[in-house]
Amino acid sequence: MPQDFSDQYQHEHNSFVTGFTFGLFAGAAGYFLFATKKGAEVRHQLTEDYELAKEHMVKEGLIPHSKVSLRDFAKSIFDQTVSHTPPVQLKPVSDAVRKARSTSAKAKKESGKKFKGV
Repeated sequence: MPQDFSDQYQHEHNSFVTGFTFGLFAGAAGYFLFATKKGAEVRHQLTEDYELAKEHMVKEGLIPHSKVSLRDFAKSIFDQTVSHTPPVQLKPVSDAVRKARSTSAKAKKESGKKFKGV
């Protein structure tokens, strides 16, 4: 197997696993927060704690004024995080990789024709 094909496969595999894992945790957190009684209590407590901390956050310069909602604050934190994340550098697919994929697809088709089932 050519080295760049192996690297590309590994990168695609890692990206899938990372995305799947992140989605799994995000879904579990969303379910907990919005579909359970305990989650509703946690959301209520988070809102109360944010309201108590607002004045201190204004003094520290984390938010511009005390009218910033918890949703807007969370969105600004998310946006800052995304803007500081370096973009993923994708390598162009080489001719060798295209050929290997094509050969693999042909082999799968041909092997499928030979097997009649049990």
